[in-house]
Amino acid sequence: MLNKLLPLTLTAALLALLATGCALLENPALGGSDAPANPTPAAATSAAADAPTTVADAAAMSSEPTAAAPAMPDNPLTPEVLVAGGRSIKQWGQPPPQTIDTTSPYQAIINTSAGSLTVELFTSDAPVTVNNFVFLAREGFYDNVIFHRTIPGFMIQGGDPTGTGAGGPGYRFANEPVQRPYSRGVIAMANAGRDTNGSQFFLMHADYPLPPDYTIFGQTVSGVETIDAIATAPTQTGGEGSTPVSPVVIQSVEITGP
Repeated sequence: MLNKLLPLTLTAALLALLATGCALLENPALGGSDAPANPTPAAATSAAADAPTTVADAAAMSSEPTAAAPAMPDNPLTPEVLVAGGRSIKQWGQPPPQTIDTTSPYQAIINTSAGSLTVELFTSDAPVTVNNFVFLAREGFYDNVIFHRTIPGFMIQGGDPTGTGAGGPGYRFANEPVQRPYSRGVIAMANAGRDTNGSQFFLMHADYPLPPDYTIFGQTVSGVETIDAIATAPTQTGGEGSTPVSPVVIQSVEITGP
């Protein structure tokens, strides 16, 4: 009798494990459109390469609604407005159409609570990425968004409207070839793996030999001292140690160009 029951017991256990695994994969609270699987300094462990788990991030993520997002409007330029963490967040069903003039110069003036910096945007190197950044900036998507991840000697990361490192604009788009090194002042896209770009970006605090997995789309031409101030501000202990005690806020992003 024991021999007959044992296989059934093992089968039931395996089915239970499989069901648990599926539930984890489908849980939207475990990731986002550009969750911070990126970029990670070489000194970090392989586990940290997935996401810097901190008490603050965990609390914020657990408070996010688990209900399925409403259907997106048919017009790709018409956002669905969601409310999370007490703020309204625009979400689109697909990336914006390509509208920038790649023959014209574009700059982004990023105004923050720690000062301003100006970035020259590389329309030739990364036209799709620049188009996306220009679109989101002109939509006010980055207004009042924090730099949620800062690592001195490496980079500062922002662009997530939820402030948790798991948020984005509601869509993803593909990487573009990296043609430059990750040097001080470079701005590049953060992602959760190849071709998962959304709204999160990072600014290099120092030269760093990252793999070419993060699309570079601009270079800081003035205001690097603002990057210094953000990168060296105190952070909370625990986890990766990259969560600012008093996060710097992006007040606005002004785009100059057609």
